[in-house]
Amino acid sequence: MRYFSLVLLVLPVFGLAHHSRLAFDLEGSITVEGLVTEVAWTNPHYYLVVTQATETGEVDWTFEGHSIPGLVRNGWSKNSLQVGARVRVVANPSREAEVPFGLLDYVTRTDGKTFYSFKRPQGDAPKISLPLQAASGMAGTWRLIRSLRANLVSIVEPPRDWALLPLAQAEVDMFDLRDDPALRCEALGLPRMLTWPYTQHWQSTDDGFNVEIEHSKEHRRIYSQRDSVPQERSPSGVSIGSTQADGSYLIITQNFLPQSWGNGRGISSSADKRVTEHYSLEDGGYKLHLSYTLEDPLYLVDAVTRTAEFRKVHDFTFAEDPPCDVATATRHLIFEK
Repeated sequence: MRYFSLVLLVLPVFGLAHHSRLAFDLEGSITVEGLVTEVAWTNPHYYLVVTQATETGEVDWTFEGHSIPGLVRNGWSKNSLQVGARVRVVANPSREAEVPFGLLDYVTRTDGKTFYSFKRPQGDAPKISLPLQAASGMAGTWRLIRSLRANLVSIVEPPRDWALLPLAQAEVDMFDLRDDPALRCEALGLPRMLTWPYTQHWQSTDDGFNVEIEHSKEHRRIYSQRDSVPQERSPSGVSIGSTQADGSYLIITQNFLPQSWGNGRGISSSADKRVTEHYSLEDGGYKLHLSYTLEDPLYLVDAVTRTAEFRKVHDFTFAEDPPCDVATATRHLIFEK
């Protein structure tokens, strides 16, 4: 890998986690023109390598982009960019000025066609003519109210404000992001999947719901009748849901297998873990509020409660999604100290 020096505005960094995407300077922007030398149409994230000619030689720039489903929603295809093409890339640079690594914003081909990674500019999004229907229950398509780009560059420390038992505290004291099962393309399970920043499609069945989760190999099955519930334990547990008198929806999940980082970043979970979800419709059925409680007597002193909100979106068919690739999942670590 060839490095070079570039003058950039570098802002102070506070509270950086080990190998966090906070390595990107989100207030800074760089423009790189050159030849495409690698296109990695892979998950969990797309990578583009552009070789730039400079006065002192060639520089290989690596740009990290959206997931494949996210790019497809933004109008990309596998052949949108090809090796040998000349392009102009705009990105957020690394905070380390000498590191040729950036968070892809958009890329423009010589024919003028521009492809946006995380967000199209206002007015450039595809038009949907059908009106969005309000929800009367859990069935429908929901998306976490938080930008995917913000999720990518969020702080990735363990939850140090939780009251931890010695077993969990020992894990937090030894925290290293490289131990995240997600970097091995393993299932995250509950409660981490509850705030997955991709779309969820809830479909009613004769006995509860099937939940398809975009850009994830995890699918949820929520039962409404206890006599049909499987008895075997699993990383995702067994979920039983019921509609409450006030119209809200309650889910209790138990029967977990012990799991590395099963309670959250850096904290494993035991077979006694219990996750309680409470969903309620807001904004006339266009918003979904979630309050969930995590209990694990082997790792946590007290129950932990968190909230999240989702917005209703139009139903759509999830894009064909290549499987998670371990080398791609860990590729950003090459550039981060």
